[in-house]
Amino acid sequence: KSSAERFEHSTTLLNYGFNNYENRKLISSENLVGDKYKVKGIKDEIEVRSDKDLYILTKRGDKNVDATIKIDFETKKAKHIAEGEKVGTVYLIENGIVTKECDLISAKEYKAYSYKDAIHDVIDNFRI
Repeated sequence: KSSAERFEHSTTLLNYGFNNYENRKLISSENLVGDKYKVKGIKDEIEVRSDKDLYILTKRGDKNVDATIKIDFETKKAKHIAEGEKVGTVYLIENGIVTKECDLISAKEYKAYSYKDAIHDVIDNFRI
């Protein structure tokens, strides 16, 4: 086949793909992911987000997506969690196979639950 014929076939194939398929965003890195999580040593529950957007390729207009999101949160004890620190992993599972993954990161900074915080909690909750 000539170069022109190969170019025409390639263009036809690309046009088919662009016309019939789309990338669908499942998780945005700007939104919080899941629930708030409790970490030993941290006073407050922490909010988390994905470190990047997570997309899936689907047929254009198809509302049924055969994919699930799995969140593995690391439950280790922490003294301090910095904003953007990795606290787990987000998995995209399609047809039972992990196809993509990204880091789960802290949405803001969290300080350790100190002795001073514990004393304040005891005093605040003390009732006669």
